[in-house]
Amino acid sequence: MRTIRMLSSALLVGAMALVAPGGAASAATETTYVGVFAGRIIYEGCTTTPHRATTTGTWSMTLRGTSAKGSFDILVNGTPHVAYTFPAMKQAPVGPNYTFSVYGATQAGLLTVSLKVDGNMTYTIAPYNYDGLECTSVTYPGHT
Repeated sequence: MRTIRMLSSALLVGAMALVAPGGAASAATETTYVGVFAGRIIYEGCTTTPHRATTTGTWSMTLRGTSAKGSFDILVNGTPHVAYTFPAMKQAPVGPNYTFSVYGATQAGLLTVSLKVDGNMTYTIAPYNYDGLECTSVTYPGHT
C-alpha cells in the first residue's frame, strides 16, 4: 500500500511539472497605457495644402504578447473625427527610448502608434490617402 501511495505521489508531481510550465507560459500578461491626443497635426508631403488643425481626444493601448488592442477617440479642431477600437494590432521591435510601437492597416493607410519613455505618443498614418487628401504621412500627437 505504501508503494502505491509513493508511486501515485510521484505521478502527481510529474503531472504538475508538465502542466505548470505550459499554464504559466500561456498566461501572457496584459499592460494598458492611456493618454490624450493634444497638439498640432503634422502633415508631410501632401498633394494639397491642408488647413492647420489641432487634435484632442483620448487613446488607450493594451499590449499582450505580440499583439495589441488600441482604442481611439480623435477630435480635429474640436469636431469628432474618428472613434474606434482596433483589436488586432501587431507589436514592432523598439529601441531603448520607446515603451511600445504597434501597427496595423486602416482605410487611410498603415497606422503606427508609438509611445516614448518620456510619455510622448504619436499616431502616424503613412502613406495617408483618405477623403481626397494624399500625404506621405499624417501624425496626430499625444501623451500619457
